[in-house]
Amino acid sequence: MAVAVTALVLLAVVAAVLSLVRHKGQGKDYGTPSPAERASIRIGVAMQPPSALAIIAHEEGLFSRAGVDATVVEYPSGKRALLEGLLPGEVDLVTTAAVPVVFGSFDRSDIRIVAAICSMDTDARVVARKDKGIAAPADLRGKRIATQRGSAVHFFLHLFLIKNGLSERDVEVSFMKAEELAPALSAGEIDAFSMREPYVSDATELLGDNAIVMAEPGLYFRTELLVALGSFIEQHPETMERALLAMLQAEEFAEANREKAIDLVARKLGADRDVIAALWGRMYLRVSLDQSVLLSLEDIARWTVGSGFVSLDTVPNYMEFLYLPALERAKPEAVTVIR
Repeated sequence: MAVAVTALVLLAVVAAVLSLVRHKGQGKDYGTPSPAERASIRIGVAMQPPSALAIIAHEEGLFSRAGVDATVVEYPSGKRALLEGLLPGEVDLVTTAAVPVVFGSFDRSDIRIVAAICSMDTDARVVARKDKGIAAPADLRGKRIATQRGSAVHFFLHLFLIKNGLSERDVEVSFMKAEELAPALSAGEIDAFSMREPYVSDATELLGDNAIVMAEPGLYFRTELLVALGSFIEQHPETMERALLAMLQAEEFAEANREKAIDLVARKLGADRDVIAALWGRMYLRVSLDQSVLLSLEDIARWTVGSGFVSLDTVPNYMEFLYLPALERAKPEAVTVIR
């Protein structure tokens, strides 16, 4: 009985949180800023479906409407946006999954998570060659599998193998850049890879009937984040808030204009529209900061430490990596982190 009551309480809490997040708060209204009041920001956007709100905000001119002159730099993945864009100072704000943030957190304490912009049953899948004798996950034993190191698809591969009675020791894992995976699989340099769109579709197009795509719905709930450095936020707090206002407007646009939003994102990613439409229903496109972000970061950090990817043996305090004030001002009810 106690377990049942606890479950009901948890369900009620979750329902209340979702209700709050769904509610469209008005936040601060800056009106139409004069040219002197406009802010500038460089945004590194990972060209992947979970970056949908950032893509919409830019393509629909919502950053400009919020008083921000945004220069968008496109990256093949969130990991690359973080490592090649944010950390070297090439951009001020990036979209990336939680896994690269965790890997970066062991070296940099100045990374700040400003908001989550998408939660989804991950779009990561394993693509393999049938002519290598692969017809099911169990057939991956002893095979050469590549992925992008320190990324959401890397973490998915770890979980995928465990779910199917395997581990990294049972396969030959190698690491490549996202854009190298489909050509390597087509050329027979690897037997399979773990990745997401648009690279899964690239591989199936190259391999045709020789490709097998394996998914595990519900295995990994992935969160896409907006991430900046503490120094930029301290110097430009209002710019960060304006950028979030644009993202909140993109959230409303996506909800009110579903088909147009799918068209826009598919076109920008160069992906098949039907593929993006199928993913759309699994993507919870909301600008928020809730307790699940912290739990996800901690789970990934334990895997990072336990797998020996870092030399440290302690997990950082990820509460220190969250920057709450910008979203609290833009939409206070979207922040439900327990403090």
